[in-house]
Amino acid sequence: MATSPTSGEQPSQEETGWAQALKRAVEAAYHGTPADHSSPTVQDPIGKPQDPEVEHGVLLLRAVGVASAEVVAHRHTWEWLAARAADHDHFRTPPAVDDLPDGSIRTTVSGRSLIALLIVLWEIRETAGLNGD
Repeated sequence: MATSPTSGEQPSQEETGWAQALKRAVEAAYHGTPADHSSPTVQDPIGKPQDPEVEHGVLLLRAVGVASAEVVAHRHTWEWLAARAADHDHFRTPPAVDDLPDGSIRTTVSGRSLIALLIVLWEIRETAGLNGD
């Protein structure tokens, strides 16, 4: 979630503090406890949205405990996503992809592949701009 310094560089105190605060905020959100006020996002008890990075971190932490997940998507969407995830270290192509009558597919991915898909989608969200991705 945070960028690491290039070789030989030490992270600034501000970067280190921000990364630690983000980590605390993600852990607090995951456990459902209030985050401290020094964190980059403090969730309002009324349920206002959190910082997207915190939400993504919580989602990844929850995905860690998933043994497998069923994916149902339009065939073109699945092919697009699988092509982007293929180079990720955690992604493994599922052994079977079943066609559904409406042009969709159903497949099962491992928890590890699920994490790769979530990371790839996050990266696309961050870089896509207005190109349609």
